Amino acid sequence: LKPSWLKVAQLWPTPATEPPSRSSAQAAAAMSSSYEAAKKALESGDMDTALAKASEAVSSFKSSGDTEGMEKAMKPLVAASIATDKTEEAKSKVKELLAYFKDNNQKASQAGMLILQGELSCAEKDPEAALDLVSVIEGLVTGSGAKEQDLSQALLSLQVNANLLKGDASAAM
Repeated sequence: LKPSWLKVAQLWPTPATEPPSRSSAQAAAAMSSSYEAAKKALESGDMDTALAKASEAVSSFKSSGDTEGMEKAMKPLVAASIATDKTEEAKSKVKELLAYFKDNNQKASQAGMLILQGELSCAEKDPEAALDLVSVIEGLVTGSGAKEQDLSQALLSLQVNANLLKGDASAAM
């Protein structure tokens, strides 16, 4: 059985991205390095390093406008936050990126942030808050293209976890 914080980091596979241009190769390498360091620290159980490196990666990806990078770097940030019971920073960052994705009309990325928000709610023992997000997430997931299947699976996982936490095993099935 995997710890819940590790499940959060594995909600979706890492998306394939286009190779960076030569002019941005160095910046992309630095961002990727922070993200990879966060993942490695998370897997080895070094949560403080995972949290720091994931936060660094999110900021770097955001400053470069790399939405895929922002989204993927949030997973280890949320997972490490849950593992260390330091969810306030993660909740703030999720809200910040959710607003960014709304402003840029990126529905699949909005759904991803709301799923992470739901995971944080479950970590804080508030399954009702997580379940309240389901209909909004479903609306964003529908028609989200290549990400639809992965987001649907992550949403189902969130619903199962929230219902089990709530003590409603029949709804979890």
